[in-house]
Amino acid sequence: MKQDVYATDYQYSLVPLTIEDKDNYVKLRRQVTDTPQFYSTPEKVDMMWNIMTENDDINYSIYDSDGEYCGNIILKK
Repeated sequence: MKQDVYATDYQYSLVPLTIEDKDNYVKLRRQVTDTPQFYSTPEKVDMMWNIMTENDDINYSIYDSDGEYCGNIILKK
């Protein structure tokens, strides 16, 4: 798990989303989205990643106490 912890209850930690989280983020999005075609090619994945990370929203990854990726959260401004 990353060291830049934003918040934690020692069971789960929120850390700022970074490029290191991209593969986990995309894997999760493919599982939960109604539009999986947006993640069907590397070019589309890069486009969606850029759209998501270049807006004004605040994005965090969620890790458990073992350092395993559990998901993400987006705070809309």
